[in-house]
Amino acid sequence: MTIVNPFARYSGNTLWAAGIFVTIVGSAIAYAGQARYDGVLDVHFSEVPEFYRPLLDNMLNTGCLTLFLFATGRYINGKTRLADIVPVVLLSRLPLYMLSLFGMNATFNAAIQDIRSGDSIAFSPELSGIGLLLLSAVCGMAALIAVVVILRYGFAVACRARTVKHWMLFAGAVLCSELVSKLLFYVL
Repeated sequence: MTIVNPFARYSGNTLWAAGIFVTIVGSAIAYAGQARYDGVLDVHFSEVPEFYRPLLDNMLNTGCLTLFLFATGRYINGKTRLADIVPVVLLSRLPLYMLSLFGMNATFNAAIQDIRSGDSIAFSPELSGIGLLLLSAVCGMAALIAVVVILRYGFAVACRARTVKHWMLFAGAVLCSELVSKLLFYVL
């Protein structure tokens, strides 16, 4: 259970260091895999012209999610600390960073390009491309579930959330952070 809930076992400094490391490495993998994080719960594959863009995406997403979870945590428990929420958010994004590895596969990229071309004749990826797209979709759903599970365990430790009302507030905070991050990406 330590993989899903490291927050109950490791100290704050260890979690902060791991979270920062994971974010930097995840951003580098995203650049190499041409992935964009244009929402708290989103990964999209497109051309990434600047090497720093995935890091900026992650900073914006982390900021939005931290802000909403911290406000919700303070509402639930007035003793909730920002220093306990930030590592939860940083580490919860690890499964999304793993999805960026798909962008480093030439067959995956060719299948994505065929879909983007919109040309009915061009859209005939070989069987391995379709299989890889299907695998990426399954992995994407698993990653999304993993993000929510990690956030849930970390949030429970950070603010002592226990009741159904707390989990409804948690779900609302995550959804609101997704909406706000999408709006910010649209505006910026």
